[in-house]
Amino acid sequence: MIRLAFIFPTTHLEATAAGDIEMALSQLVLARPDYQAHYRTAAANGRWVLLDNGAFELQEHGRGLDADDVIHAGRMIGAAELICTDVLYDARGTVETTRDFISHVQREGVPFKLMGVPHGRDVDEYLWCYKQLAADPNIHSIGVSKLEAPRLLDGAYMAETRVALVNMIWEYCQQHRFGDCPMKPIHLLGGDRSLPEELLRQKGSAAGKAGFIRSEDSSFAYWYGKHNVPWQNEEMTIAVEELGRPDLEGRVDREGLARSYALMAW
Repeated sequence: MIRLAFIFPTTHLEATAAGDIEMALSQLVLARPDYQAHYRTAAANGRWVLLDNGAFELQEHGRGLDADDVIHAGRMIGAAELICTDVLYDARGTVETTRDFISHVQREGVPFKLMGVPHGRDVDEYLWCYKQLAADPNIHSIGVSKLEAPRLLDGAYMAETRVALVNMIWEYCQQHRFGDCPMKPIHLLGGDRSLPEELLRQKGSAAGKAGFIRSEDSSFAYWYGKHNVPWQNEEMTIAVEELGRPDLEGRVDREGLARSYALMAW
């Protein structure tokens, strides 16, 4: 089973309970007491809370928040797992920031699980970065970014490109299974308009059948429900391209929220 975390704006955080796990954003934890309180309560009630470093929302800066900020936000809400600071499309930069993040966590003596997010200018660099992160025993899981797959594999359709990228990771690990490249649990960072179709394909992939695709997060249900965009076909793919970056402090009317709940219940 691939566990889902649904991302909603600060005005409708109650809807995140429809997911299997929770995904919080460090920059909003640090900025908004109501957001912080929601996820602190979720964690206290036994929900698994994954804390993102904000790399997608802060992509114009080329990286997420630094280790100190993410660790502080994690402590504030009692997160179970933190996403280490990564540098977009930069393999060596990501390895460096991830190792620095691990050092900060060890120095602070906090019991968080850690997720590493590989990057690279091409597939070879990406797989090299994966190997460096996965070989570290402090890294519990690997995040595969929605920003990387289409760029590395020259395609815009996530249900194809990220499935192919995860398969490449799987095959790479099988080739090195007696070495220092273990297959770690995979979290799919961000789902686009093809989220339901991608989930079906990921479940049927070699990595999925072996149980290595652990979870995925997405604002899909919120954003497409708000904009009243219907399913396109039997594969359950939304008919339009991306509607732009979701507004995580916006509002949804009653009808839009009902559509969002319907999308989450597919």
